[in-house]
Amino acid sequence: HLVFGLSVALFATLFYLSFRVPSAKQPEPLHLSEGFRFGVDIDWRRLWIGSSVFGLREGLFSFYIGLMVYFVTKSEEGLGIYGLWTGLLSLIAFYLAGKCTRSVIWGRRLMFLASWIVGIVGLVFIWEVSRRSLIVFGAVTATALPFMLVPFGVMNMNEIDESDRSARFRSEHLISRELALGLGRIISLCTFLIVAIYAKSASSLVTLAACLGFAHAIVTWVVRKVRYDNRRERRDNHQSHVVFEQPSRLRSIRGNKKLK
Repeated sequence: HLVFGLSVALFATLFYLSFRVPSAKQPEPLHLSEGFRFGVDIDWRRLWIGSSVFGLREGLFSFYIGLMVYFVTKSEEGLGIYGLWTGLLSLIAFYLAGKCTRSVIWGRRLMFLASWIVGIVGLVFIWEVSRRSLIVFGAVTATALPFMLVPFGVMNMNEIDESDRSARFRSEHLISRELALGLGRIISLCTFLIVAIYAKSASSLVTLAACLGFAHAIVTWVVRKVRYDNRRERRDNHQSHVVFEQPSRLRSIRGNKKLK
């Protein structure tokens, strides 16, 4: 009851504070189609597809691991302790990921490595579903997954802020990305329900989870050609270059006229 009460109080506080967030003085209309201009921005199309594939794993594992922990421990206390320790490991890993992935090259390398680690560790459930396998899975996933999430999130934000047009319609791009994530989650959940209804053994669900565990590895392959090109900075530098050159050109033109 104490934990439930604290959760309700926290959500109520956040709900209240959300109304005190300053809004735009002149809100602009929503142009949702700007977030789906895949033919114009190929890199955004790659990231959108990658976000959909990313949602495949998140949709299933968001509740599947909790069910297995409760099935093995037979208590809500065990589920809470499991979430506590994995959360602490994730907190430390997110801090380290933020430090280690500042370099684009190292960010992509760690993203690739973490995606395969997360996929491989999911195979432990094929051999057995026990306390030992859950501890191994939780510890490895909580440590490796942030090194996948941080570079992928930075990649999406950089792509949105790449040009003036995409930065202007930032909200539309964020909505489009969330729709991609939701699409992947819905597909994975529907697949899980179909397998759960028509499969005759629980091993089919374990096999499905092991297969979807490699979704992040597919994401790294889909977005491998995404390159960040700061077109806004290039435009600003070009304009400043033109402004500084203009007076000298005017002086040369006036000098030629006087000679004539």
